Amino acid sequence: MSALVEPFPTITIDRTRQLAHFPEGRPLADSLGDYLRKTEASIAGRPVAEMVTAIVPVYNTDPAMLHVALDSLLAQTMRPAYILLIDDGSDRLDTRAYLAAIDDSLLIDVLYNPRNISLGPTMNRALEACPTPFALKLDSDDVADPGLLAAFCDHLDGQPAPDVLGCQFTAFGESHFTTHHPRKVTRAHVVHSAGYWFMNHTGVILNRDSVRAVGGYRAMRGLPEDYDLWIRMMRAGHNRFVNLDESLVAYRDSPSALHRNFRRGIGRLRLIAAKASARLLPPF
Repeated sequence: MSALVEPFPTITIDRTRQLAHFPEGRPLADSLGDYLRKTEASIAGRPVAEMVTAIVPVYNTDPAMLHVALDSLLAQTMRPAYILLIDDGSDRLDTRAYLAAIDDSLLIDVLYNPRNISLGPTMNRALEACPTPFALKLDSDDVADPGLLAAFCDHLDGQPAPDVLGCQFTAFGESHFTTHHPRKVTRAHVVHSAGYWFMNHTGVILNRDSVRAVGGYRAMRGLPEDYDLWIRMMRAGHNRFVNLDESLVAYRDSPSALHRNFRRGIGRLRLIAAKASARLLPPF
């Protein structure tokens, strides 16, 4: 008996570069439709993390990268209760075409900002729509390990509820390194860490109530919104920041990555001011 042959070419992923390849000569909507139908069938019996919604903010992300990020969430051994993509007014045509093609999926919800409002307000809108007490934030060009959510849920089940729960990540692209953030973040880590480097901004679990208690994210173009949020949360007593020891996210370090802007000019001055505000934190 001859082997079964796919009637149409499928979407493939280059795991070395973490890029998806879409079949040439076939409408993107058809390829993604096949992918989603097969994925729905394959994950139907997996356990669900009922307390967690995965949030992916999108702005002009290359679909070849966005698909890998989304695929990594759908491949979780313990899948999120909901997956929410929120588009911050993308004007890149292929990004918009990708989002339109997955908009009717049973697995994914897509929200759209009517215009670009920056990451902070976009995350606030996503958290308002989040129906669960915790949100997993994953940047749209990064890749989650299949065991990421299961590891987070193991911690959530056995410990007091954290305000922010992270892990280590391993960078690829422009640099190659693995973070070594502290298991329990203290004031000393915040004040004396290099830059704002005690917690990753991607692949983190946010306690929705803790974030909303301080007014959520602020619009801070050119400055890491997450760092500003962390400091305000800590000032308000929401200081249970924990990192798992495992590296469970692949971080795509690109030439436009925000952390590179702090090595020069106004970005460095803004970082100095942000670090100064951290010194006002009470001990914890």
